[in-house]
Amino acid sequence: MKRLLFLLFLLPFSSFAQNDTVNTYVFPGIQDSIAGTSLILKNNVLLFQKVYSSALNKDGLANALRSFLPTVNSFELSDVTNQTTYQLKGKISNYFVNYRKYGDGNSGVSNLIYFPLNADVLIQIKDGKYRVTISNLIVQQYYESSIINKDNTALESFITKNDRSKIQKNNKSIKTLRYIDNELNFAFDLNSTAKITDNF
Repeated sequence: MKRLLFLLFLLPFSSFAQNDTVNTYVFPGIQDSIAGTSLILKNNVLLFQKVYSSALNKDGLANALRSFLPTVNSFELSDVTNQTTYQLKGKISNYFVNYRKYGDGNSGVSNLIYFPLNADVLIQIKDGKYRVTISNLIVQQYYESSIINKDNTALESFITKNDRSKIQKNNKSIKTLRYIDNELNFAFDLNSTAKITDNF
């Protein structure tokens, strides 16, 4: 009987301890970034997020983007049912980073730069600006002995450390990420006149 009373006495304490542990867990939010890029590590996931400015109002910008996006290499808008007037969703598939146009080409970058990327794209439109968020960046068919899944693997698996809480700051990782950032930055820039001449 004494044991039963003692256990009943301890039961509320153990319940409070469990609830306290659950309630105090907070997601970390933005954990790390590479200075001068639009790449951030948020909740252990690598994202490209950039706000582009424009002279157009909200409606004009939405129309311009709908005309422009089909010219973006390897990009496709999602089904029309998933779109709204001022929010567009799509995917990039089999996207190769053109490392040859950056500085010294492939010198000093990770081998993953040779493999295509897949990702989800979200474009949100306001007066005079639009934000591009590229998430779920997947490197296709790249093998690295430290990665268990040797087929399609999240980009952050290769360039983060400490359980994906920090971006590796070695020269190879930073240079590779800068190339990826430059490529995505250019690809979704509505104001780029170079895109017109390149694709003419």
